[in-house]
Amino acid sequence: MMKPMSLEEYRAAKARSCISVADNWCAVFRITKDQDKAYSSGRTEIPAELAEGVRNVVTKLSNYGRALSDIIRAALRACTVDFNGNTGAITITFPSAKSVRIDCDGVDTVNLAPVYVAARGTLNEAVFIYFGEDSQAKPMYIKESGWFLWRGNFTESRNAGRIRNYFNTIDEPILSMAFRSYA
Repeated sequence: MMKPMSLEEYRAAKARSCISVADNWCAVFRITKDQDKAYSSGRTEIPAELAEGVRNVVTKLSNYGRALSDIIRAALRACTVDFNGNTGAITITFPSAKSVRIDCDGVDTVNLAPVYVAARGTLNEAVFIYFGEDSQAKPMYIKESGWFLWRGNFTESRNAGRIRNYFNTIDEPILSMAFRSYA
């Protein structure tokens, strides 16, 4: 039998998932905002199937983050890459001793796909997104599912205002270009 979810666990799961936009949280779990408010206030008991879904999403986001850190670690062998299992953050420390933190940013609004962001709001911002087999925004020419560097501080993107989509497979050349100011 599924262990009931306490109010504290529900709130902690919302924080740990980094799904800070209420509409996204509700979309992921197929609940209404009113239901979420009732669960978040403790006014209504959290149903077992919702509790299971919340626990699964938090676990999946953690696993996705760990997988992304492993991909980055393999691509940037000269760097130290650490994954924080409590926050989901990834820290890359470069040989220059400079570091960048890549934070879990929950899920994107269209695909409900995991998103990680480095150096938010700066010229060096990099957005990582996971596209699974059923992601609707994934172009048909991309056959595999996995993590992609979606936006970054690429030389080619300066004229596009860094808003252009990039379905870049994560490898050493693309990460070196995206994080060249840290090298």
